Amino acid sequence: MGKKHRFNGIVLDQELLLQNLSLKLIRTIGSPFVPGEEIPAADKESLELYCLAVNNKIPVLYLEALHQQGKLGELEEKYSEWKAKYPVFIDEVEKVSKVLEDGGVSFAIYKTIKPYPALLNDIDLLIMGDNYMYRKAAEILLRAHYSVELPGIVEAESLTDDEAYKRAARLATKPTSRKGEHISPTSTNFVTPDHNILIDLRKELAMNYTLWMDKNNFREYIIRAKLCSGGEIKTLTPELDLACTVAHTFSEHLYLLGDYYTFLFQLSKMGEREVNEFANIVRDNEIAFAARVFITITAALYQAAHGVLPKELQVMCDKFGSDNNELKNIIRNNFHTPHRYKIITIVKTLLEKTKDRKFRRSVLKQILSMISPAQAKLVIGELIKKRKKEAY
Repeated sequence: MGKKHRFNGIVLDQELLLQNLSLKLIRTIGSPFVPGEEIPAADKESLELYCLAVNNKIPVLYLEALHQQGKLGELEEKYSEWKAKYPVFIDEVEKVSKVLEDGGVSFAIYKTIKPYPALLNDIDLLIMGDNYMYRKAAEILLRAHYSVELPGIVEAESLTDDEAYKRAARLATKPTSRKGEHISPTSTNFVTPDHNILIDLRKELAMNYTLWMDKNNFREYIIRAKLCSGGEIKTLTPELDLACTVAHTFSEHLYLLGDYYTFLFQLSKMGEREVNEFANIVRDNEIAFAARVFITITAALYQAAHGVLPKELQVMCDKFGSDNNELKNIIRNNFHTPHRYKIITIVKTLLEKTKDRKFRRSVLKQILSMISPAQAKLVIGELIKKRKKEAY
């Protein structure tokens, strides 16, 4: 029989915890509070752990940990690819920020620049304005040779004069659905001209019509931040960006280790003032329950991997409390990541959001839109997909 120990009142097998892939990955990478666990001398990288890191959006952290330990083997090529791609990604973030700022667009980049090395799938842009500003942003991107991701919406050859660009911007931001592809009523995707990096241009932080945060609460939190390249971008304060990360996990129904490390690295830079600021933001945006669940999972993974919580994380647990239902869920699933939230957790999160008048109005708009069978099929299909997917 393996050695047993108690974890939050539940008896767990120590040997199973040591062999758990998610916890192995966390121990290999370490955290801002503890160094990564040295891989045994006879071992090199694990392709299984690398695949898990990819699903959790932290392949770079895993590769960097292996590099620092001198344990890269077959993954040396992947590491070299990342070293080449990362400056390109940062450059594209700076470029699109400058293009929109020079065009007089009110916006903020969010959830894109992580507090650790990360090469993401896209650049997230939130337009801080009305429909006019949203279409203006689309037009400016088109003029800068960014293309609409959905094929056939805008043909480059047709962009011959000002009216053509305005018409193309209207088409690029018009809700569209065809053969499983669609443009959301609150967002549209562009692709950068040089390196085919996706730009997620958002009019609202929403899934279809349903808001998950109200951008009107963000205006005093937009700042200029320096990139590692030395350039600058318009973005959100670290505390608000972290709150957006928390809320986004619930919109996707999944908690990734990328979210775990975003929280830990940001937490390591936060003092009492920043912690209180974060708490005020989640309260004002009616996501305090979501934050409690998120912090509960973060603490559970950390304690299971490292055996003890750092004082900074313990302070957050004491401040926000614990959610026993989701804690039991992740323990029952053997700390597997990505972790899927229980339906009841999603429902409780939405119930808290009903205190927000704008959220209630967005839900009503969502319901009315679903009078259309095609729209109802699209929304229900998206929800089913979210409950089935293992990563995103």
